[in-house]
Amino acid sequence: MENILIRGVNWVGDAVMSLPAVRGIRRLHPNSKISILVKEKVADIFRLEKTIDEIITYGNGLKGKVDTIRQLRERNFKRVYLLQNAFDAALIASLAGIPERVGWNRDCRGFLLTHPIPYHKEDRKIHHIEYFFQIPKRFNPTLNPDYPWINPNLELRISARRELRELKRPILAIAPGAKYGATKRWESWKFIEIIKRFTDQLGSVVIFGDKEEDLKIEKMRELKDKVYDFTGKTTLLELICLLSECDLLLCNDSGIMHLGYATGIPLVAIFGSTSPELTGPPKFAGKVVKANIDCSPCFK
Repeated sequence: MENILIRGVNWVGDAVMSLPAVRGIRRLHPNSKISILVKEKVADIFRLEKTIDEIITYGNGLKGKVDTIRQLRERNFKRVYLLQNAFDAALIASLAGIPERVGWNRDCRGFLLTHPIPYHKEDRKIHHIEYFFQIPKRFNPTLNPDYPWINPNLELRISARRELRELKRPILAIAPGAKYGATKRWESWKFIEIIKRFTDQLGSVVIFGDKEEDLKIEKMRELKDKVYDFTGKTTLLELICLLSECDLLLCNDSGIMHLGYATGIPLVAIFGSTSPELTGPPKFAGKVVKANIDCSPCFK
């Protein structure tokens, strides 16, 4: 049995959008053992992915890289698919002695790849799901990406359902945060207005996010009788399961947006500076509301 490695991506949203590529690689190697190398912060996404046999996590710094190279050498991988674009990803795979190294020929790393995939700037103008999927598709042009779903098992979903059992239905999940600047974030007072209207007229509201968003949602927490605050209180796995048991998601262009459509929850996604054509939810996942900003699409 051949050992195949996938070098996964580092961000939650990218990890979700890379799932069809991961499944495409499995279709290329149906009888192989497939491992994925990722940071712990996104590992729960792949723990729910049945096409992956093993998850290898790695740390930061020189020691983390040296330990990772040692782990990879011990497993005798035949080939690695580099979904991550970084030079560092190709260098580690090369130093680990993996004989076949596949990835986009970019970031000055072409000489480290045995199977470089030609890269042009136009390649970054396609949706990221398609961008990641181009890697397995190069080896079988008949492959097409499936929907990037995430399906927690019944036990996990029941546990999340119990957590929400006291809340009035329907439950609106709100994710007011987004990485990389205020231009990706709808204003807090607008979320607060939605919370008031929804809880007065329909049901309950839960808020998701991480500790970095504490200050941003402080005013939302003041609505103690109207919201259930999960900010900074969940693991990624718990967040996925809780989202799957909500009825609707309102969010910015963020990692939680991608988790939302992947778990099947209908959503309204608000886009400002970034492009729904590149990083938005797939068709039929929900509604995209886009502001007409002069600089868009812009990822600054």
